[in-house]
Amino acid sequence: MSTPTRPTFQPQRRGGGFSRFLRHLQTVALIGTTLVIAYWFWSGGKPNPFGQAPPPTPTFTPESAQNVELATVASVQRQQLIAAKLKQRQVIAAFDELARDLREWEKEIAAWQRVGPTILSGEDGKKLAADEVLVRQARTILKGERPGAEAITAAKKQAEELIFPIRESLSNAEDASSPSDFATTTFRELQSQARNAREQYRQAREGLSVLLAQAPAAGQVTLGQAIASLDREEIRKRFATIEAAESKAREDGVKLVAEEKAKLIQTEKDAEAQKLRDETAKKKQASDMAAAKSVEEMEYKQKEAAQEIDRLRDVAELKRQGLLITGSVWKGSLYQNSDYECTLTIASRVKDDVQVTLKRNKPGDGGGTYSYSGKIKGNTIRLSEQGSTEVDLEATLNPSAQAITGKINKLPPTTFSLRLHKDE
Repeated sequence: MSTPTRPTFQPQRRGGGFSRFLRHLQTVALIGTTLVIAYWFWSGGKPNPFGQAPPPTPTFTPESAQNVELATVASVQRQQLIAAKLKQRQVIAAFDELARDLREWEKEIAAWQRVGPTILSGEDGKKLAADEVLVRQARTILKGERPGAEAITAAKKQAEELIFPIRESLSNAEDASSPSDFATTTFRELQSQARNAREQYRQAREGLSVLLAQAPAAGQVTLGQAIASLDREEIRKRFATIEAAESKAREDGVKLVAEEKAKLIQTEKDAEAQKLRDETAKKKQASDMAAAKSVEEMEYKQKEAAQEIDRLRDVAELKRQGLLITGSVWKGSLYQNSDYECTLTIASRVKDDVQVTLKRNKPGDGGGTYSYSGKIKGNTIRLSEQGSTEVDLEATLNPSAQAITGKINKLPPTTFSLRLHKDE
């Protein structure tokens, strides 16, 4: 028993199976003709069999019905065999097309190997190295990702495993197995991959040719050296950018820490001063109460001391609030597609809880007045509109400049810049 051979990606002659099939048909026809002639001689060699009386009509028997059924089955099987052989040949034709495209792919890789790698150290590469723009373009072409010989090997192996049983079926004249569509689909996918890869190598070669046509006279530096120098320079710039960003982040961090320390020191000083004022008021209250000569005088002195303490606390609170106190008015401009005037008034402030109104004098539509409420923390203002849970207005106070700058978090983007308004 002979061992089946593996398929090869060498060009195959088409139609071999079909020729064998025709030869089988010719043999059957010859045998049938011989049998007819022998029957004619055996029956007496009558010269005109058509002049005889028609033969009697055959009687229907179960044996004749069985013969008809067998003939029908044989006809169906022949049709199935013909259809299967046709599909087998179609799959092999697809395989042959794939083999041709794989060979073209291999040719393009070989052509690229004669141009691409050698240009890095050759005279043509020195021409490109004389122009930095051409060096960058050549580097892009040379470093492009393109499937190589290992991809061709994998495609061949996969195609060979699929075509082997189909070739064996076609070589057997009685094999009516129909190949699945998976083989044809796979061959088409591999063919598309081969054509795309072939085009990538061809375009790379043509790209280098175009660049060489634009290149100046050759210098002393090779293209490989120019690309390496360009890579080093880009790496150095990236590191410089990273280092500058890190340095700025460190400087911003130090500055922020210093500002927070200054705020903490000032808060501690204000708290200590308030404590001293409270203690002084209590001592004065105790002294006044001790000196009172009657209950009425003691009650009066106690009430007076309480009022003084409240006054001192109010003064301290106003000092803590600074410029952002109840009734302060800030005027300036607001930008929303165009500049127009606006006025911000602090309607009320209780400790850090604040309510403000913002009046916008927008030309054309008359503007409007809007109410906000929220918190003031240090020099930072964060407010929301009535009924809103989101921060709709954010601003920052600059005490030395007596100015407020901020934004309104609504579309379209709106910013504003205000200064403390003092009545003349």
